[in-house]
Amino acid sequence: GRDTEISEVARTTEIYNFEDQKLVSWLRDGEAVNPDDISFADVGSGVLDDSIERAGVIYLEIGAD
Repeated sequence: GRDTEISEVARTTEIYNFEDQKLVSWLRDGEAVNPDDISFADVGSGVLDDSIERAGVIYLEIGAD
């Protein structure tokens, strides 16, 4: 919650579906997020960047490439 500055995020489940490194669908608490409401391209690149950055420590720890 503190990272995103969104108080409800700790109680929110989000599932992202990527194809060719592009966000193609997004579910929030089981309901589809309307792509017209939010720029999927901006969100997709941000999610991928955050995931890569946060997973880096894990990859180093387990010795993955």
